[in-house]
Amino acid sequence: LCPVSKLGGEYFVHDDKSHALVGERTGARWPLGMRVSVKLVEATPITGGLLFEMVSEPAAADPNAPRPRLGMRARNDRRPDSSRGGGPGAPGLDLPSSLAPFVPGGVGADYDWVSWDPRGVGASHPAMHCNNAYFKGPRRRYNPSSAKVLHYWLSRTKKYANACAKKYPTLINNLSTRDSARDMDRIRRALGVNKISFYGFSYGTYLGQVYSTLYPSHLKYMVLDSTVDPRRVWWGANLDQDKAFERNIKIYFTWVAKWDSVYHLGSSEKSVYLRYSSDLVQLSMKAKGKLGPDEFADAMTSAAYYRFGWTDLARAWRALDARHKAGQMLKQYREVDLPGDDNEFAVYSGVQCTDAHWPRSWKFWHKVNSDYAAK
Repeated sequence: LCPVSKLGGEYFVHDDKSHALVGERTGARWPLGMRVSVKLVEATPITGGLLFEMVSEPAAADPNAPRPRLGMRARNDRRPDSSRGGGPGAPGLDLPSSLAPFVPGGVGADYDWVSWDPRGVGASHPAMHCNNAYFKGPRRRYNPSSAKVLHYWLSRTKKYANACAKKYPTLINNLSTRDSARDMDRIRRALGVNKISFYGFSYGTYLGQVYSTLYPSHLKYMVLDSTVDPRRVWWGANLDQDKAFERNIKIYFTWVAKWDSVYHLGSSEKSVYLRYSSDLVQLSMKAKGKLGPDEFADAMTSAAYYRFGWTDLARAWRALDARHKAGQMLKQYREVDLPGDDNEFAVYSGVQCTDAHWPRSWKFWHKVNSDYAAK
């Protein structure tokens, strides 16, 4: 055995096409079948284990191969602090300027805020785009109410996954949260500091937990907001989120009902829900331009995430329901799903699908989701 740590002072990724380990910083290559010289440093007679140290130099970097690159940005204040937000798949370059000024008591000014676009995201290279038309509407309703609709979604998602695997065979195998934690520690080393503090929300809380597990001696303080339960990553966490969404959307419908004199969408939470269900059915039968039932559902889901857009969403819903005008609701949808750019969704799917095991049986998923819906 020759540990990867003995190959050089950088992080190596596996290039599937050339069957080689490639250094992210220098591009140095250790291809499969390369003849090398090693030095024996440890032998265990009982088990027959041998530990070697590499003596040979790596093969030269391929000048035609694109180097992986992280997009990074910092806000200079005083002490090093790393920050990561939602996702996975969300960009992070703007976080230093958007977060630091809002820390209570001006404490944010005491830190150097550093963030980055994770692997595959935004300014990092390569940026992952599997099918930019994937969110182009109108799409069929998510609820597989017939065999035809079920086939539509199973076929559509399978094609998307295959496109990702075909276009990014190396990236997709080096896209996990553990990889991002290692990138985070490389940033720490590049800054020349021994310890950093970390602020993360949503998915960023899981990244912080993984980093603290891998590099506990390099973490000073950590603040986590809207924490992901690491015991539920990831399919269990998504089911938990479904429960939270159901609770939050009922809160939103109750708020809409409270202001029935303004929006005229129902005077109780139940009547607002029935109006929503009716509009979904109408869009399923006949889309309004590019607004189909899924685009409508995705736009409405934003109310389960944030409160600050409730009034705009309710106005858009009123325009759709009463005047049959889809323009405002399409605008709400575009702010959620970014049709024409699948980068965030591609990385979101790539990270979640490679971070942990997922059940592969559709029958299992159908039963679990049906049980959740019945509760």
